[in-house]
Amino acid sequence: MLSDGETPDIACFYHEQWEAGVGIQHILYDTNDVDMLQDLCKRGVVPKDDLKLLFVLGRYTVGQVSKPDELKPFLDALMDLEQSCDLMTDWACCAFGQAETDCLVSAIKAGGKARIGFENNLLHSDGTLARDNADRVSNLVATLNA
Repeated sequence: MLSDGETPDIACFYHEQWEAGVGIQHILYDTNDVDMLQDLCKRGVVPKDDLKLLFVLGRYTVGQVSKPDELKPFLDALMDLEQSCDLMTDWACCAFGQAETDCLVSAIKAGGKARIGFENNLLHSDGTLARDNADRVSNLVATLNA
């Protein structure tokens, strides 16, 4: 939404949606995006109540391949965001490529949620092709329960 920069309409939009009870998920591709959101929250452009975040791992890497260690910078930035803006967030993670399951397991163990499926990845950790999204979800659940 801010690809063209901040406009006066942005704050109006965010506050109208907040007042209407609409949850907006902020898709964050790197820690610069987290820093920008932190600034917008501090200045009151984005309401701090019920802040929802999605950390995207691997979107801008060669071959769109994620690694679980890509989550740590987001978690560090998240801690700073929550402390500096005195808020708690509802966050999730998604990841690209064969390491999607490993990345999502790391996110869940760190207290986040997971978004999984064919939008980002078709493969299980062992490189086999998933039949469908349900197969990817079952694989993640089995990995978490192992």
